[in-house]
Amino acid sequence: MDSKLIGSNIARQSRYELIHTTLVKFLKTCTLTHLSPEQEERAKEYLKEDSSKTVYRSDSDTLQSNLARIGNFIMEMLAAFSCYFSCT
Repeated sequence: MDSKLIGSNIARQSRYELIHTTLVKFLKTCTLTHLSPEQEERAKEYLKEDSSKTVYRSDSDTLQSNLARIGNFIMEMLAAFSCYFSCT
């Protein structure tokens, strides 16, 4: 296997773990009652998820899909909590 491919996969995996860990830290400090029931359920799923296991068990396509999904969720969280960011 090509070393650039291995390096690329490691970077992608590390990126997902970093993003997931940051999201979980944010969610732990928030009141989830400000979210819609669907968003609250997804937040709870992220809080339960072990990102290192997700990365280990996922192929490149699944990991890319998970990155897009978590990115969309973060955008929803920014919109849901924008009042708190701009009001302080």
